[in-house]
This record gives sequence, C-alpha cells and structure tokens, in this order.
Amino acid sequence: NILEKERSSSKTSDLKKTIKISVTFLFITILVATFILWLIFYFEKGNFILQEVSDKEGVIKVRDFSQYDPHGNVLLSFKAAVFHSISAINNAGFDILSDASLSPYYSVYSIQIVFIILLVIGGIGFPVIYDVLQYISHKIRKRTDFHFSLFTKISCASYLLVFLTGLILTFIFELTNSNPMNLWNNNNPELGSKGDRIMCMVFHVFSTRNAGFTTLDTNITTFLDSTLIIFAIMMFIGSAPSSTAGGIRTTTLAIIIVAIWNRIRGINEVRMFRRKISQDNVFSSFIVLAISIFIILLSSLICFTSLDTMWGSASSKELTFADIFYDVCSAFGTTGLSTGLTSSLNTGSKLTLI
Repeated sequence: NILEKERSSSKTSDLKKTIKISVTFLFITILVATFILWLIFYFEKGNFILQEVSDKEGVIKVRDFSQYDPHGNVLLSFKAAVFHSISAINNAGFDILSDASLSPYYSVYSIQIVFIILLVIGGIGFPVIYDVLQYISHKIRKRTDFHFSLFTKISCASYLLVFLTGLILTFIFELTNSNPMNLWNNNNPELGSKGDRIMCMVFHVFSTRNAGFTTLDTNITTFLDSTLIIFAIMMFIGSAPSSTAGGIRTTTLAIIIVAIWNRIRGINEVRMFRRKISQDNVFSSFIVLAISIFIILLSSLICFTSLDTMWGSASSKELTFADIFYDVCSAFGTTGLSTGLTSSLNTGSKLTLI
C-alpha cells in the first residue's frame, strides 16, 4: 500500500519492478563501496591508540585497539569493508573498529566521504532511487517523456533543506562562539586542523540524520549545547519515508511547513510542486508531529529522574538539558549516538529509551 501511494500505481508489476531495481542498485552499491573501503582500510593508518581523561581521578588512561586496526591486513580490512558498507547504507551506526565509532579515522576524509554517500543513498528512500535510475535510463535513451514523482520531489527538496539548515546553524554556533572547550576553539592537538574540524561538523550533520556514526572519541560533548540541540532536532526529523532511516520523516516536516505557511497567507489547501496534498495527509502529518513531540517531552522528563537531585546518581552539574534531550531524540530516531550518559541513567530511564 505504501508503494502504491508513492508510485501512484496499483499494478503489481510496477511495484515489483520498483523493488527489484532499487534492491539491485543497493546491492551493487554495497559491492562497490566494499571494494573502495577495502582499499582505504588496507592502506590508511588509523589512530587506534586513543586516550581518555578520567573525570573522577584526573588521570590519563590509554586504551589500545590496535588489534582491530585493519591497516596492512587483507582479511581484517575486507571484514571491516563488508560490515561497514552494509551498516552505513542501512543507517545502522554499528562498527567493529573500536568503542569510539569512526574516531580512529577522524582525519581520513576518504572514509568519511564514502560513508556520507552511503548514508544519503540509504536515507533518501527506495522510490527516489527508482526514479533517479529511471531518469538516467531515459537520458541515455534520449527520451523526454519522464517526470519525477511528487514523492521524489518533496523527499529530495526536504532532505536537502534540512541538511543545509542544520549545517548553517552548526557553523553559526560553532564558528562564532568563544568557548575554549568547544570543537572549534579547543587547543587539543588530537582535534587536528581547522579543516579536520570543519569536516567533523559536516560529517555529524549527515550522521545525525539517523546514521549513528561519529568521528569524535567517546563522547560527542565537544560540541556546544546549542549544536547538540540542533543535532537532536535533526535526529527527531530523520530522513525520507521508505528509507533505512527513522524519525518523523522529512516529507512530514515539509507538508507541515507548507500547510502553516499557506494558513498564514489565508490559503486553505496545501500544494507542492503544483500538486495538491490531500487533507488526510496534512492532518496525519500534524498528528504524527504532535504525538512525537509528546513522546519526546515525556521521555525527557522521565530521564531527568536519573539526576542526583532526584532519584538517580547522574551528576546534575555535568549533565545538561541538551545531553538528555540529545539522547532521547537519538533513541526516538533510532540513531544510536549518545553524549555518554546512558550508563548513569536509572532503570526507568533506560527502559524509556528502549
């Protein structure tokens, strides 16, 4: 039924064709990505000796993950390539490199770019993939009778809009503040050059769309609280319908924004790309948003009970609203990113995140 609505077709043959072509393309993409990552993992040397400063004792603990380093090892690099190609295109966020996701490759742009491409392909939705492939096919055969579906237009436009908005706000907050401990101003040599830090921001804007990968060691709180809230909102929104991502979906957000804007202008109906959106779809979008906001707020309140000022042991001096809101939105959007507070939550809060 979902595919019938998205493709505006009830023919079983058309639906089977959409599924067959999309799945075939994804399988080929995984094979190509596996080969590329295999070469990168084999030739690139990652930083697999990571350091962490203990908050309680103030001592430096060295964690050695060199046994997982695929550099120069054909079998390990192939294993890492296969696993991460599938994990990335499915926006799963699982890795087998260390306990700090992709942080050993913080300065390796090639790996991050491959991951970003896979995240986008997995997050734009199968109907979009089908439409793009059909468009390329028509171009090759020099046919002019092809038109992108409304779903593809809304999905791509909203995906791009959310990404650009998140990226611009991240740059504004991170590049213009004077906090000496944040990513941009921090003097820690492990954070690399300014180019490395810019790439880190770009990667996380993509990753918080439901990917779950991070290039920062252990915790993501090197970012400002304002940036974490932006990331949390992006995880709440998620990616396109019929994709491997979660959230309320970009198309839902697009319909809501257009509906509100038209209402302000005194227009009762919602039109996008010269096509009318049914009132049922508009109403459903607002219902999804309302229920989702209620779930997020209720879950955040429950997680606040983990603070030492209430019934938990989590430090109220170290944890902020942004930390809790971030982890709750991460759980809601099935992203898997965390500020590191999960282990200090009480049982009720952990069950809530589950």
